[in-house]
Amino acid sequence: QHVTVDGVLSGPNPLFLNSALVIVDTDALNKDIATGFINRVDGDSLLLEANSFVCEPGMGHGFYVVNFTDKTDVYEVTESDSAIEGDFVDSDELEAGQRIDISGECDNDELLAHTIVILP
Repeated sequence: QHVTVDGVLSGPNPLFLNSALVIVDTDALNKDIATGFINRVDGDSLLLEANSFVCEPGMGHGFYVVNFTDKTDVYEVTESDSAIEGDFVDSDELEAGQRIDISGECDNDELLAHTIVILP
């Protein structure tokens, strides 16, 4: 299966990529995907601020509801001088201002999240 890795390679010698970890979630091929910034978190839902959204029309220009459950996987990506890592975290780590990627499925004009990735 073809895989594209987007990102910025930095370090003392950016001409060489020493390693990369790619996780291919074949189930995600059938999921709806959204990205944006968390405007607010309310219990088991959040308000996503984004330029576009897969489950139109949302709650007005640029704001969309994303629901999650205790079965939603939440990962936090962190960057350091030597690595980019992703750690499994609890949904309690979600907060306003975070940039996130979401995969899930549309339920009318809301997105039910299966996976949420908190980006650096």
